Amino acid sequence: MKINIYLHCLLSILLGTIIGILTIFGQGQLKGNWNSLANLGTVWLVPAFFISSIANKKRFSVTSCSLCLIGEVMGYYYFHSLINQYNFSVGYFTLIWLGCAIVGGIIFGLAGYLWYHKDEKFHELGSALLSGVFLTDGLNMFIHIDDYRHMITVAIVEIVFGLLLIIILEKNMHERLRCCIFLIPVIILGLIGYTILYYLTI
Repeated sequence: MKINIYLHCLLSILLGTIIGILTIFGQGQLKGNWNSLANLGTVWLVPAFFISSIANKKRFSVTSCSLCLIGEVMGYYYFHSLINQYNFSVGYFTLIWLGCAIVGGIIFGLAGYLWYHKDEKFHELGSALLSGVFLTDGLNMFIHIDDYRHMITVAIVEIVFGLLLIIILEKNMHERLRCCIFLIPVIILGLIGYTILYYLTI
C-alpha cells in the first residue's frame, strides 16, 4: 500500500497531539492509581507503533513514529499548561521526554515496519519490541517496588498485556516462538534503558 509521506507525517503529528490531549482527560477520569495508565510511555507507544508500521520505507516509519511521539509530548505539556493556566515552557523534563520520543521513534518506528512487512527476515522482532516494552515496564516497577508499590496492579496489567500482544500480533506458533526468543535481549536492554531513565528523572 502506497501512502503519501507528507500526509503520513501530518497524520502522525495530529494523532500524537490528540493522544497527548486525551492523556490529560484520562488522568482526570480514571480513579486512584489507574490514572497512571493514561500517562504510561508504553501506552503512548502503541498508536505511534501502528501508524508508523504502514510506511513504505524504514526511514519513513522512523519519521512517522518520532513525529507521533513528539506530538504526544508537546500536546500533553502544552494543553496541560492551557488547562491549568500557567505559562508553557520547555523545561528539563520536557526535554527528557522529547529525547525519549526521538530515541523511541527510531526503535519503534523500525519495530512497526518490521512487524507490518511480513517479508522482512526479522519481522517478529517488531512485535517483540512492542510486547517487550510492556513486559519491561511492568518488571521495572517490581524492581523498584518501593517507588511503585502503589502502582503494582498497573504493573501486573502491563505484564499480562505484553504477553497477550505476542498472541495478537503474531498469527502462528512458529512466529510466536521466534518472538519469545527475541524478547530475551529486548527485555535485558529495556531494563538497562529504564535504569538510565530512572536516574535521569529521580
